[in-house]
This record gives sequence, C-alpha cells and structure tokens, in this order.
Amino acid sequence: MKTVLIIIGMRRERMRRLKITILCENTVGRLVGTGEHGFSAFVETEQGNYLFDTGNGHSIVSNSLVLGKDLRSIQKIFLSHGHPDHTEGFRGPQAEGNVDVHAHPHLFSDRIAVLKEKDKETKRFVGVLYKRAYLEILGARFLLNSDFAGIDQDMYLTGEVPRKTGFENRTRGFSWRSTGDVSPTPFRMTSPSF
Repeated sequence: MKTVLIIIGMRRERMRRLKITILCENTVGRLVGTGEHGFSAFVETEQGNYLFDTGNGHSIVSNSLVLGKDLRSIQKIFLSHGHPDHTEGFRGPQAEGNVDVHAHPHLFSDRIAVLKEKDKETKRFVGVLYKRAYLEILGARFLLNSDFAGIDQDMYLTGEVPRKTGFENRTRGFSWRSTGDVSPTPFRMTSPSF
C-alpha cells in the first residue's frame, strides 16, 4: 500500500492539499494490508473524500481499516471502466446514505473474456458484477458521462480518453456483448482530475 501527499497550487493563498492512499493494487508495501488484482484509491481533499475505483472486492474494506480510511466518509465514487478488477469491490455505496457514482455511459455493458488455447475457446463474464437497479436501491446515484465535465470546485472529469496508438489498443481476448452480438471491446475510460 502506498500513500502519496501532493500539494498543488499556483499561488500560496490558493494552495490545495490532496492526499491519495492506494487501498488495493497488485502489491503490498511495508507488509501492511492485502494485495489483489485490482485497483482502488482513497482520495482526500479539502472538499471531502472520494473513492477512485473499488478493486476486485477482496481487500478494499480490510485495507481501508488497516490504513485508517473511513469508507463511510466518501462523498463521490469514480469508476474508471467496467472491468471487475476496478468495480467488483462496489457492492453499493460504501458511504453512508446516497452517493454520486461517476462513470462512463457504457459501465454496465456486458463484457465477455474470450480465451483461446489451441482448439478450445473459453468465455467468461468480465463486466460489472451487480446490476444498476440493485446498486441504485442501495443508494448509488449514477452520473454517466463521456465528456469533460466539472463536478465540484476545482474537480473535473477528463471524459472519454481515446486510444490513439497500437500500444494502447491491447484488448485482445476481451469482447463486448450488445444486443446479442459479440465484438472486440472498445475500452472506454473516464478519469477524475483534481
């Protein structure tokens, strides 16, 4: 686990403080917490606390407790894309009451991993585990957007991040199912900017 403290500001009187604590990723630092395949970051600002992605769900709660981060204090959740290593930890708002969840409009699209070995093809679901309606019953308010948008004071969403090089288009083995058709997944991502 890593904690990063960043001071951002143009003028001294407008300096802002931003602290990012990685709740889960593929490694464990300082022998604290549990590693998992996935990503989640707890973001602390002067305006409040936010969660960027929720990991695979195995360690977000236990790691937040070990690192002293109260998931109930989250004001907004940002989901970068609809793969389970970024969304399975989202079993409804960890925060108390209703919480805004910012994501790309295709967050709930069905995603299928197609693995081919020799003559055998294996398919498995790799999309958001829970249905939107269920998460909304639990208190999630989904704000789906693919464009640049201001979402709070000094806080913005980049909008959809286009992939422009062959290196970025590494989606082999993943497919997207829409109304019965299966095609390569157009990996779409939305990222916050603080």
